[in-house]
Amino acid sequence: MEQHDSTEHRQALEQAKQEVVERFGPWQYYNIHLGDGVYTMERGLVGPLEMRVQRMSQIVSDLLGDRLRDSRILDLGAHEAGFAIDLALRGAEVLALEGRDKNVAKAKFAKEALTLSRLSIQKGDVRDLDPAVVGHFDVVLCLGLLYHLDASEAVPLLEKLASLCSGFMVLETVVSLSPKTRITVGDKQVSGKHFRDPTKLLRGSQTRRSFVLTKPSLFNLLRAAGFSSVLEIRSPMISEVAAYQDGASLVAAKGKPLEPISTPELKALPDEAWTWPEKARRKVTPAQGTRHMLKAMIDRARGKNPALAMFGKRRLRAGSER
Repeated sequence: MEQHDSTEHRQALEQAKQEVVERFGPWQYYNIHLGDGVYTMERGLVGPLEMRVQRMSQIVSDLLGDRLRDSRILDLGAHEAGFAIDLALRGAEVLALEGRDKNVAKAKFAKEALTLSRLSIQKGDVRDLDPAVVGHFDVVLCLGLLYHLDASEAVPLLEKLASLCSGFMVLETVVSLSPKTRITVGDKQVSGKHFRDPTKLLRGSQTRRSFVLTKPSLFNLLRAAGFSSVLEIRSPMISEVAAYQDGASLVAAKGKPLEPISTPELKALPDEAWTWPEKARRKVTPAQGTRHMLKAMIDRARGKNPALAMFGKRRLRAGSER
């Protein structure tokens, strides 16, 4: 009897999935097991996208620890909701916000097939996100979204995400490798470059101009928005993702800025001391080769301390440089 029931359920699930495919097209991103051997794509099909989902759940789980099941997570631009579904399967309460009907339909079908009562799928535009309506979240996922926006949209969005995030945000985006263009958005100056985004994203389907931020601009915007520290994700490593030099995978923590204790004079430092410069002279340590070792030896012979030189000699006394 159980085998018969399982067969009937599998057949019904396959038929229901086929109806979704006929109406909205096949799943393109995430191969999700819906139960009884039925997958959104097909059994045994795995690749970088499924690895990204596993990596993201690992990162979120590591940082939340035992609080994962008690956490509230926001997934912006969720597409087919692969990340949201995996985290909901692990017990988190997740809101997935997606702007395209076909993706919303596929995500809702997977949610129902997996009976995920703590997963909410909503159609919406990230630019219309209202913290007063959606509330606050322990974790915000902003994955593959930011570089689809113009600077006038990206800057206020980061500020808005900081206001509704009480824990940390995971951000994956493309960054500009050079500060080609410098523009002002409100009271913020950012660098990067414009490009014509061919992706049919958010409202409408016309090719639209986006602005890709440099890493320094992105770091500075996150700090100005209220994220107290930013970490770069290096592992788990996915070779297809790591191959892109213009990719950035970050964790921005929404902590409370600490007051200086061991060195109270740090309060006198200007804000620029904590700001990333768009262009900075690169230095290396003597460990990188003979040429750099010889330079360190010459500096030492001249009375310079290579260890101090690594960190500079900039000091403040009572608010003034010396």
